[in-house]
Parts: sequence; structure tokens; C-alpha cells
Amino acid sequence: MSFSSVLQTELFKVTVECYFWSLSDEYCDCSVCAFGNMSYGIVYWLGYKMFGRVYLNGDGGGRSTHLSLFVVVARGNFDALLRWPFTQRVTLTLLDQVAGRQHVTEAFRPDRSSAAAQRPVADTNVATGFPRFVPLASLDGPQSVYVRDDTMYIRISVDCRDL
Repeated sequence: MSFSSVLQTELFKVTVECYFWSLSDEYCDCSVCAFGNMSYGIVYWLGYKMFGRVYLNGDGGGRSTHLSLFVVVARGNFDALLRWPFTQRVTLTLLDQVAGRQHVTEAFRPDRSSAAAQRPVADTNVATGFPRFVPLASLDGPQSVYVRDDTMYIRISVDCRDL
């Protein structure tokens, strides 16, 4: 599985970006989550342990029609020191690999009352994100700018200005 993380520091902003998922990998059964093993893609954002979850053939309201993309907060070593609930802005982007002009981006700030944003009491919280992130039709065929050489890149960014 191709994975890299890049730490960027900008004025008043720290963002960790993750790029992952090769469509030809053994973990990419199109009927289940691409993260069969949660150890892939786990990243600490200033202490918060999180990972992305992609359903290549959709989940929930996007099943069989959309790529679904979620973020999961997991129990971590620094939870006692962190501010809860987790309410940082999360931005999910499917990257255009051709011209770089047609990225698909959605962002959210977790609801303070949601179980997804609370300090984890189990290994992971419930996932939060977008069951209808992008239609599957836009990923199919040679004209797709999102899939090249059986690989797509998804960036997950967490805005940490308010921490």
C-alpha cells in the first residue's frame, strides 16, 4: 500500500497530509472498506490519533454509487492531555492527477455532541465524513483525472490553528 505523510508548518497552521490507496492492492476489495487493517494510515495530528477510511464501492447512502470517505478518531497515548471534544476542521481531497485543477474537496468540523468527536473509550470512535464523496462514474474510464496506473491519491488535512 503506498503511503506517505508530509508535515507542513505554515503561519498559524499545522497540517498533516496523508496520501494513500492503490487500487491494485490486496486490501482494496471494492465491496468493503479499503482499510481492512486500521494500522494503515494512522497519523497523529498534534496528539490526536486518527486514520482515514475509504469505501471504494460506497457505504451507507453512497453504496454502489459513490466513493465514501471518512475520518476516524482512535484512542491514543496522549488523550488525557488533549482538548475534547475534537472540533478541528477536517478537509478531505481527492487529487486530480492530470492537471491539478479538478480536485474534489469537502470539509467539515465535527459536531461537538457527536460520538465521533468525543474522547475515545473504545479503540476507535464512529467514523465521520461523506458517504457520497464522489460519484463512481467520475473514477471510471480513461478520461478520469483521479485514477492513474490503478492509483488514486486522497489528502486528509486537519486545521490545527485553534489548538
